[in-house]
Amino acid sequence: MAARDQVVDADGSLPDIAPGMLFDGDDLGRWLKRQKQPGTRKQLSSRQQERLARLGIKPAPAPPAAPTAKSAAKGAPARRSKPSNAA
Repeated sequence: MAARDQVVDADGSLPDIAPGMLFDGDDLGRWLKRQKQPGTRKQLSSRQQERLARLGIKPAPAPPAAPTAKSAAKGAPARRSKPSNAA
């Protein structure tokens, strides 16, 4: 609790902390970046997520889903086959 009080701003939120900022040997910037990742956030209990929210730490938006081969084919122009000159 005391360590948090030394890092948290007067308004109760964390300042912008870049990876590499150490506090008592812990890389706070790296920890903060991890807490913002959607996959990490889902692994936390609701209480832990609430604590992060009180500190102003919001999850980063999930990256857009990559198009699948089927959906990519939908947007591709249709190919026309050449008429065959069968005799």
